[in-house]
Amino acid sequence: MKHTALLVFLGIICLSFMLCKTTGQGKPVTADILIGNWETIKGDVEEIAFAIEEQGVNTYTSYLHQRIFETGLWEFKDNHLVVDLDTGESIVYVKATVAGDILTLRTQSGEESQYKKITP
Repeated sequence: MKHTALLVFLGIICLSFMLCKTTGQGKPVTADILIGNWETIKGDVEEIAFAIEEQGVNTYTSYLHQRIFETGLWEFKDNHLVVDLDTGESIVYVKATVAGDILTLRTQSGEESQYKKITP
C-alpha cells in the first residue's frame, strides 16, 4: 500500500513538472533582454534588431534577403511592445516573452512569431 501511494505521488510530481515545462510561456520581455539582433525561427522576415541609440531613441530594423526591410521605433506602452514603422503602420505585440534565448511575440490578431537571440 505504501509502495503504491509513493508511486502515485511520484507520478503526480512528474506529471506536474512536465506540464509546467510544456506550458511555460517564458518571462516578460524587458528592454535589456530585447536589445540585440534576433534570427527568425517563425515569422515573415529573416532577422530583427532592437537598439537604443546614443540619443535615447529606441530603433527597430527588420531584414529580408540580407537587406533592410522595415525600420521604425519601438516602446513599451500599456504593457505591450509597440513598433511604429516608418511607413506609418504600427505593430502592437500584446504578448512579448522570452524563454532562454527564444523571443516570442504575439500580435493583437493572434499571429505569433519567434526569434533566436544572435550572440556576438
